[in-house]
Amino acid sequence: RWTQKVTNLKALEKHYKAQGLFCRHTKEDYDKARPLFEEAIALEPDFVWPYVYLGYLHGGLAARGWTEFPDKSRQTQFELAQKALAIDDSHDGAHALMASCYNVRRQYDKALSEAERAIALNPNSSDGYLVMASALGYSGRWEESAIYAKKYIRINPFPGAYIYSILGSAYFMLGQYEESITTWKKALKVSPNYLTAHRFLAACYSSIGR
Repeated sequence: RWTQKVTNLKALEKHYKAQGLFCRHTKEDYDKARPLFEEAIALEPDFVWPYVYLGYLHGGLAARGWTEFPDKSRQTQFELAQKALAIDDSHDGAHALMASCYNVRRQYDKALSEAERAIALNPNSSDGYLVMASALGYSGRWEESAIYAKKYIRINPFPGAYIYSILGSAYFMLGQYEESITTWKKALKVSPNYLTAHRFLAACYSSIGR
């Protein structure tokens, strides 16, 4: 159940190594993670998780300006979500990735629906809570976004930098600057070179005259 019927342990090893790199959200770590995800897929074509996180990676490349072809990266993200769902439509991570795709397209109702599906399939789906928090934030529902971000952190013992990005943004938009600063500092503990955290910390300090 834990490995989603993976038979090739080398594929599992490559995926988890890549996932650890990915969660730092720097260009250098993305460059290291990408071939590992691709190798995991080549070794175990029905292993859903590498498709999911490779999809997030392509979305991150487009969002952070780390590719010359952002539209192509977003399309690749969408195609990877489709492939993941084709392999297993009951996989919570695949639905969470599709929710992320709809977020990018500003189809927030569809994003929320896919996130709800992910959580229904797996009430402990950290990715489901993450994309739910993200979709609510993009929709301007910051208080609800913070609630789901906190749920993610509660069930995930090793949260990546991005969830702190969502929660930190929610606090910032709610005018809770001290809470936002604390949250962004947690993001930097995970990834000291996380550019978004440095930008928001500057904005927080500016907002309170520091």
